[in-house]
Amino acid sequence: MLDEAGVNTDETIGAQITERVTDGVTFQKQAETWLYAAQTRNRNPIEQATANGYRSYLRNHLNPILGELPLSAVDNDAIKGLVKKLHDRKLAPKTIVEIVTTAKLVVASLKVDGEEVHERAWDHEYIDLPIVDSEEQNSEAFTPQQMTEILDAASESAVRKPKNVTYMLSLIAAGLGLRIGEALAIKVRDNIGCPHCRALKPRRCQHGTTFSEDCRILHVRQSVYINQLKSPKTKNGIRDVDVPESLAAVLREYLAGRKSGKLLFASRKGNPLLQRNINRDWLHRILEKVGLRKAERWREKDGKRRVKCLQGDGTAWHAMRRFRCTHLETELIPESLIKIWLGHGKKGVTEQSYIRMMGRMDTRRKCVESVGLGFSHVPNVPNVRLATAA
Repeated sequence: MLDEAGVNTDETIGAQITERVTDGVTFQKQAETWLYAAQTRNRNPIEQATANGYRSYLRNHLNPILGELPLSAVDNDAIKGLVKKLHDRKLAPKTIVEIVTTAKLVVASLKVDGEEVHERAWDHEYIDLPIVDSEEQNSEAFTPQQMTEILDAASESAVRKPKNVTYMLSLIAAGLGLRIGEALAIKVRDNIGCPHCRALKPRRCQHGTTFSEDCRILHVRQSVYINQLKSPKTKNGIRDVDVPESLAAVLREYLAGRKSGKLLFASRKGNPLLQRNINRDWLHRILEKVGLRKAERWREKDGKRRVKCLQGDGTAWHAMRRFRCTHLETELIPESLIKIWLGHGKKGVTEQSYIRMMGRMDTRRKCVESVGLGFSHVPNVPNVRLATAA
């Protein structure tokens, strides 16, 4: 009787299981489950920085609008309403697209036997999702003239205040195209005797980011995020960056006499420096001096110093990285080599050319010498003696 009524069919049982799994699941509840699983899974877990970005979108935008809805109700109509409210908040097109993408990931994350419970055919036209125009994005890149002025001013400041590390950080960020977190993670002579570095097998290395003995190569292995040493932003961030001799000579002098295994840029307690403190105390003052930023400063009643950058807040370090990228492209350096040096993905180049360029150290060294640093400032070590004595 039950079989004839279709009660025991696979379709009916599957529907009952799905109903039981999805019963009472709201968007906010599923978002928490999805984010936890994304961080703890064995296959491609997301980094802490990525998780914090998702968490911010959920807390500030998605949960207030979609949080109490049943997950089954988050469809094109719900997302259309979300997009309208985000438009009303004057958010940038790219930010809106990233928030909507997060919502899609949450909806798709509820699965039974590996299959999505709520499959959606998302209609971007219907939901009025904005189109991101790359030319309108905030992709500031300092010009060679601006970079020269920044380094000149930073060098003068380093002479007066030896603890000001902005000059060396700017040299490394602009001269090598590093992310600021990668530059802050550099350690002194942390790879002595590493067989993997010699064999060019960087993913097997256990040491931190450090320069080779002659400072002609920077082995990028870690990055600083929220005052902690973490893995780089992406797997491609683990790389070897070739250093021009003009910068390597300065680095050899700067590193001389420093204790092995310690962070090159560290607080009094030996912890990584905080980017916001560097920006507040040193970088913004230098950028103001050369006319590239304007900032307001004040002290709270409790004595804490505050700074508010009126334009380009937090983007100056990345503008130095983009300066390097633009310079390499202008000098017609092979795209596969640019991606290796900057830690970008392999998209746009063949796997074979990418791997081949990784191992051709003679070609890489010729390229890095021919392209140079890209700015007129002559690198120097104005505070090496004072810094060592301190």
